[in-house]
Amino acid sequence: IQIMPMMSSRRTIMTLDEMKEYVRGKNVILVGNSLDAFEKNHGDFIDGHDVVVRFGKGLTDGIVADKIGSRTDIWVTGQLRMQTVRFVNKSTHILFNESLYNHEIGRPTVPHLSMYTQAEIDAIAAEYNLPEAKRLSAGAITGHWFYNVCNTWNTLTFKNFDVFTKALKFKTSHSVDISDGVQYTGSWHLPLLRKETIDPNYSIEDGNPAHDTATEVAMYQDLLQDGNVIWSGEPPAVKTQELKQDALVLWTRGRARIEEE
Repeated sequence: IQIMPMMSSRRTIMTLDEMKEYVRGKNVILVGNSLDAFEKNHGDFIDGHDVVVRFGKGLTDGIVADKIGSRTDIWVTGQLRMQTVRFVNKSTHILFNESLYNHEIGRPTVPHLSMYTQAEIDAIAAEYNLPEAKRLSAGAITGHWFYNVCNTWNTLTFKNFDVFTKALKFKTSHSVDISDGVQYTGSWHLPLLRKETIDPNYSIEDGNPAHDTATEVAMYQDLLQDGNVIWSGEPPAVKTQELKQDALVLWTRGRARIEEE
């Protein structure tokens, strides 16, 4: 499976008030990047929503449209995925996630709307007692923001979110910035971990190395108290990570399957 660039001719900046008008009275769906996203043909379900929101490298094209849909109306990125903007249709609106913001790197040079500040993200993390050395995922931050700030929608649906309870073990040989050898991921686009982020003693039983499942579950369960917030799929729950060696994923340069032992 390969994702090809999507091209268009324009991109416009959007203020918070304009974003509120854009989603007013609409059915919004946030499409996560879980490992089982390609297991069912949910493209029509996703595209049937008025506004489709995607994250980072979790983009789509005609090849996987039957699995995860064909549209991206809003794209969410942080600094780690900013360069992926070249694959984003220029008619797509961009939301920026300030988590782990580095002033030397800066924000996207293309028009975008920032969600929370880093201080606001830290406050939300403290409210939910996020463990030290973990960070809130872009999905959790965006869901919280749509519910508490940009809340003019009719329904808010979460699709392909597994709160980091599934993982894939794979091999990588990429560049001087990335450690060769075994890596783990919870996303179908197989992000690579840099050397400084890899714990040599990491085990699948330790859970996701970046995000805390219990915190994410608590945040989503709070949102789901509202009947207009919908969780599509298995309800969020704290579980031990499940290793899915047979997951359908995007095999790209520097990534290779590990055969079952």
